[in-house]
Parts: sequence; structure tokens; C-alpha cells
Amino acid sequence: MQNHGMQSIKFPSANQADKDLIASLQHLHDLLPIAHTGTLSRLLETLSNLEADTLVGPIVYAWYREFTLEYLVEMAEAPLVKIGIERLGTGWPVWQNLSQGEFSIVTPQHGSSPYTAEGWSLLLNEGSSGLLKIVSPTDEQLEQFTTKVDDALKLFEAIAAKQYHAWCDAIRMIVAVAQGVDSEISLAGGSSLFLPGVMVVNVDYCSDTLETLATLVHEAAHVQLNSLCSHEPLCLNTAAERFESPLRADARPMEGVIHANYVCATLADLFMKLSESPHCSEPREQARKIAEDHYQPLAAQVEQIAEHAKLTPAGQQTLGYLQSVIKHCAELATL
Repeated sequence: MQNHGMQSIKFPSANQADKDLIASLQHLHDLLPIAHTGTLSRLLETLSNLEADTLVGPIVYAWYREFTLEYLVEMAEAPLVKIGIERLGTGWPVWQNLSQGEFSIVTPQHGSSPYTAEGWSLLLNEGSSGLLKIVSPTDEQLEQFTTKVDDALKLFEAIAAKQYHAWCDAIRMIVAVAQGVDSEISLAGGSSLFLPGVMVVNVDYCSDTLETLATLVHEAAHVQLNSLCSHEPLCLNTAAERFESPLRADARPMEGVIHANYVCATLADLFMKLSESPHCSEPREQARKIAEDHYQPLAAQVEQIAEHAKLTPAGQQTLGYLQSVIKHCAELATL
């Protein structure tokens, strides 16, 4: 299967994201009144002593977000998700240090998870108090999920090694969750601009190898694009402007539309490769359907990005990738 003409996006490395975080922490330290800098000073000292190839744990990002919201932002404007500054301040270090290319699977109750189950519910509800209720999976659910992730990533590496290694570079932590019986809405997975390298996955949505892979790649696509958004927005459209978006019934701001189309393009490209590969032992019809389900909305909606988005250089780079995926899939003449 040829990939001639396929464009790619160069994402900031995980190490660069850490350098940016430490610079932001130092800047925050300089802004805060002296009475509030003690914990932050200890954190910066600990980070400065880490070995060169060590990645900063995701909990530090969550802690940084909490700290900045508590001291620099009006609470009415930005609801605070508590992870417990005291926990980080009294036990050094309590985050998970990972080498490049490694990731961990944890539950919300694990000490290295950025949030508890209640915290994740609040964060993924964007600060609201209801609707989504997340709980930790059982030990049996976690064991089954871990096996499915292992099988899915082995298939991923065998079929698309370059994409697989880009996935590994982007992901540091998978937080395995389950859905509470009183949850009013469902969740397949989630991510946050404030948590580089972290994805949340509902174990109940990972029914088999291909569905698990689709969920992992879907959320990683958001994480990857978030790494661009942390440096500059994808577009300059206002949040009040709304457009049709793939995989969502409601109209979305243009930034969200670009995100959704990038997810669709990533999955369409990968699952077309899977359906065409002689090395894939999984059901080809299922792989083809996943590809089609993501290619069709992408092909139908990407032109509105070209026409209506006020793209930044990062957005232009993303649009080029979307257009190249559409061209590549169309050349197969099977979709």
C-alpha cells in the first residue's frame, strides 16, 4: 500500500513539553507572592535534579493547573478541580517518572493518576457538577483491559510502525476508568489540553482488539494535536462561531471542528492500512467499516475548514494532513 503524497505533522516532543512546563512553573513562581512560593520552589528544585532522559509525570501538569487556577484566575470563571496540593507538597516525589517511549496504565485511585475518580468526572464535565460519573474499574476489568491494550498495540506496530512510534512518543499515561451506574451520559475516552501525554479510556468501550485500538488512537490524536495547541491555536476564529463537526450532533467552534477532523483522518488512514494489510488477522470487514465511518464525515466536512477557518501555521499544517488523507483514501477507489 503506497503512501505517496501523504503529509505529516511535526509535533513538539514530550521533552520539549516538559521544558515548556518548567519554564511556565518558573514564570509562575516569579509572579506569586512570597507566601505562596514554598511548595513551588520545592517542585522546581526536584525537577531540576531529574536525570536528562526522564519525563515529568502527568500529575505535575495537573498540579500546575490547579495551582494557577487557585491563585491567578477568578474561580467563577474557571471551576477548580482539586487534586490536593498538600499531597504533592508533603511527599516528594509522588509522580511517575517515565523514560522516553514508556507509558503506564493506572486507575483513578492510583497515586500517580492526576485526579481521583471524582476529579476526572469534574474535569471531563468541564467543571459542571453532574451528568458524567466516573469510577475506578475492578481488578478483573483492569486486567482484561491491559491485555486488550497489549494486543492492540502489537497489531498497531506490525501494521503501521511509524504511526505506532509516534503514538508512543505522545502518550505517557492511560487512565483506565469505568462508568458509574448513575452516570447520565456515556464516555468512551477523554483528554485535556492541560494534561499532555494523558488519555482517559472507559474499559467498557474496548470490546475487542480493533475497538480498543480505535479508542487508543482516537484519544492519542487529541493528545498529539493538543501539543500543537499548547504553543499556538489552530485557528483564530472566535468561540462564538459554530460549524458542523464530525462525530457530534451539535455545532462546535472551529478549533473543535479541526480536532474532530484530525481524529477522523488519523483513524481512516490507519484502519484503511489495517484492512489492506496481509498481516492483519483481525476481521477486515470491521477494520474497513471503522475506516469508512471516519473517512465519510472527513471528506464531507473538511472543505469548510479550508473555506471558513482563519488558520494559524499549525492549523495550515493540520489542514494539509487532512487533505492528503482524503486524497490517499480516494486513490484506493474502494471507499
